Amino acid sequence: FEDWSEGYPVDWWGIAILQVADSHDGDYAVSMQILDGGVDSVIVPILAVGDFGIGTDVSQRYSNFGGYYKFAPNGNEWFNVAVVMMHNEATIGSGFAQFSATIPSTWRAFNVQITYTTEDTPDRALIAMNVSNGDGSGVVGSYAIVDNVMFADPTSIEQISELSKEFSLKQNYPNPFNPSTKISFSLPSQEHVVVEVFNMLGQKVITLMDKNMNAGYHELEFNGSDLSSGVYFYAIQAGQFNDVKKMIIIK
Repeated sequence: FEDWSEGYPVDWWGIAILQVADSHDGDYAVSMQILDGGVDSVIVPILAVGDFGIGTDVSQRYSNFGGYYKFAPNGNEWFNVAVVMMHNEATIGSGFAQFSATIPSTWRAFNVQITYTTEDTPDRALIAMNVSNGDGSGVVGSYAIVDNVMFADPTSIEQISELSKEFSLKQNYPNPFNPSTKISFSLPSQEHVVVEVFNMLGQKVITLMDKNMNAGYHELEFNGSDLSSGVYFYAIQAGQFNDVKKMIIIK
C-alpha cells in the first residue's frame, strides 16, 4: 500500500479507510476504523481490491491469500477477510476467515485458505476486508491496520494450514469476568509454552505460564483481582505457534 491516489491505495477501493505511516514494511499501510454514522448508526470500514471493489485480474490457482494486520476492537468485532475466485464470471473458489485482536503495536500474520469447486484456472479475484461483528455492525473506534497483502503459493499455505489445525487457543470463559476466568489451549506435541497477559498499551502485566507442557488439552485459571476494569489481551507462544485473544475485566 505504498502508492495512493485520491484517498485510496492504487488498485484498491474502500470506505472509512486512511493512509497511515504505521506499516509492517515500507512507508505506509491502510487503517480501517468504524466511524460514527450519526443517529445511533455506525459506518463499517471496507477495503476491497479494484476500482469500487470490482476485483483484479489473476492467472493462477492460488491456494492462499494473506498479509499482516493489527487489530484493536472495542467490542465483539472481528477482522474479516473474504476472497472469491472467478472464471468467465462464474465463482469457482472462495475463502473466508475471521481474525481476533492482536496485542497493541504488534503485527500478526493472517492467512485465508482458498477452496476450489472446479479444475478451472481463475481469471479474476474479488477480495474484501472489513471490521465488524456477526451482524455487520460494531463499536465506534474499533480499527484494523493492514499491510503486505498478497496471494501465496500452495507450499507455503499448506504449512500454515496444518499448523492452525493442530494448535489452538480458546476464548477465555467467562468473558467478561470478575475476578477469575479460565484459559485453555491444545498442543499436538510437547512444547515450551509461554502464556502472558498484556494491557491496552501492549505492556505485559503478568506471565501465567512459562514451562514445558505435554501434548493435549490444558486449562489454567487467571485471577484478575489485582487489575483494574478494562480490556486486556492474553497471548500464547508454543513452539512456532502464536495466538492472541481479548478478554474484559468488569468490576
